[in-house]
Amino acid sequence: MSVLDEIRAWVKSTEPHDWYGQCAGLTMSICRHFGELNGGPYASAYAAYLASDIVSTDPRKAPAGAIHFWDGEFRGSQGGYGRYGHVAVDLVGGGTFILSASRKGFQAWGKGAAIITVAEQTRLIAANPKGRYLGWSLTYGRHRVTALTPSPAASGGNAKPVKIPAPTPTEPPEQEESDAMAFRIIAVPNTDKASKPRNDMYFCGPGGVKHISGTTDLELLRRFLAGGAGKGKEEVFRGHELTRITGYLTGLGNYVPIPAGT
Repeated sequence: MSVLDEIRAWVKSTEPHDWYGQCAGLTMSICRHFGELNGGPYASAYAAYLASDIVSTDPRKAPAGAIHFWDGEFRGSQGGYGRYGHVAVDLVGGGTFILSASRKGFQAWGKGAAIITVAEQTRLIAANPKGRYLGWSLTYGRHRVTALTPSPAASGGNAKPVKIPAPTPTEPPEQEESDAMAFRIIAVPNTDKASKPRNDMYFCGPGGVKHISGTTDLELLRRFLAGGAGKGKEEVFRGHELTRITGYLTGLGNYVPIPAGT
């Protein structure tokens, strides 16, 4: 069983608990079961953000296990608004497949817990006062998710947030990754079917995710990624193949620019 299988099974096992509005609790639980805790919980997602080192405000550069943060004022469980913010866990990297305490994702994993993209989550958050994307960190304050990526050596002590240096870039800092290079294919375990377990294949881009229908389209999109997408190679496609590819590209939804961080 893959780590994604295990995380999905755990979230499913928490039903009928409703995670909606409890993003900090969901993230803390993922750290507890699939990572490590260093101290107690935070009062809110925004409080955890203040205790975290933001590596970048570009979600495309986030690795699996990264923690994405948003600012925003929301209604609390006792009424009234507070600057609670929002937080979600990146399951595959790149901000295209994150686990969020949301009812509006493209794939439900539990009650009030769904898979969504950073772009779509940012669009939803923007409807709230102060709502904006703040960036991603390798930790949730003092805590971290380790099951999705090799854990770096812990920096000593539990009294302060864990400090992890940003990874060394593979290209000059001023060179931005193109949107084309952000497209990729991911396999997601499907455990909801009555038939034998299988993987659902998705085509991901900076603006969303689309389910891949059939092996023919899967191979076509693999050719597209291997023979183009800004990688300096050439590939010849027939007219009907270009039509299929265009359908997937336009099916990714509206691209939502990520606001600059603080």
